[in-house]
Amino acid sequence: MGASHHKEKFDCNMYLNGKGPPTIMKEWANEEEVLPQPVVTTEGKQPEGEMTWTTLSSCLAGYPNCGTIKINYVFKDGIQTATHPNPGSPYYGLNSAAYLPDNREGNKTLKLLKKAFDQGLVFKVVTNSRGEEAVGWSDIPHKTMTSCGEESYPDPNYLKNVNKILKDKGIA
Repeated sequence: MGASHHKEKFDCNMYLNGKGPPTIMKEWANEEEVLPQPVVTTEGKQPEGEMTWTTLSSCLAGYPNCGTIKINYVFKDGIQTATHPNPGSPYYGLNSAAYLPDNREGNKTLKLLKKAFDQGLVFKVVTNSRGEEAVGWSDIPHKTMTSCGEESYPDPNYLKNVNKILKDKGIA
């Protein structure tokens, strides 16, 4: 998107029950940044949503010497458009989080995920296992838990693997 400027919100008040410092706004020039998993039977283009992130002081398993980047994705309930499986039908929104180590490679991955998000590659409208249409992950993997499970850390190959998937999609 050229030389446009945009602001990304870093909000720690949500973790402090509104008693923290005012929201911090960080301006990024000439950068576009983005993020992704239910079983699907149909799919459509990524609906309008929001991607924000914040940094946490806690460490991820396998990354003991740095903090954590928490990515928040928010999609409101909506009505499908011509780019979705059933135009005119409603779909359920989504609130989800994903995690990256707050280091050089994690920040590089964050920027690539932001680009993918801006290009509509991270989420899609899907039919879930209950037959409901909802916003769901695309095929770009995300670590949605900080520990305990396949979708969590430690995973020493995750950043390398997700960056390769993004590169294969033309995100560099």
